[in-house]
Amino acid sequence: MKVFGILILTLAVGCAEREHPAPDGRAPAAAWISYVDATMGYSIRYPGSWQRATEPMSRITDPWELVSIGTAPLRWQHTDCEAFAGAAASSMRARDVVLTVWERGDSDGAAFPARPPRFGPVADARPAGPGCGEPRGTVIHWRDFGTGDRRFHTLVRIGPDAAAQDAARAWRVLDSLEITPG
Repeated sequence: MKVFGILILTLAVGCAEREHPAPDGRAPAAAWISYVDATMGYSIRYPGSWQRATEPMSRITDPWELVSIGTAPLRWQHTDCEAFAGAAASSMRARDVVLTVWERGDSDGAAFPARPPRFGPVADARPAGPGCGEPRGTVIHWRDFGTGDRRFHTLVRIGPDAAAQDAARAWRVLDSLEITPG
């Protein structure tokens, strides 16, 4: 039954979605892409003009990286910022938005707040410090959340020249994140 459920989820999520034209007549955005990782127990959707990293942007094992997605081409390279997906930061330009999701193991037993009903800017967002490679003026939005028995960290980097539309899309991408329990 579980395999059947995963198959149905894969089929349901596997279809691209199109954005509707804005009321002011602007052209619709590119199709959205659905990505399912049954092994890691999640699915996510992102704009077709964005890119999903095909390899982890950090090489740490707890927390482990589920996904990095952004407006920049994401390629791994060694950095001194492995805990915060420094390769994703180094891939950014001032106009880019990049998000990374990690899952935390049970080693520390810390409780995480519940998943928010909707993702959005965090109250304590701050400018990126030196060291991870983001363009100067990039704003960092870090959030922890738990759902079921799983715990996650999200990091959204918004470049200083990023379009407001791309920043808004980052929250929609996180809203689309579906987590399989256990």
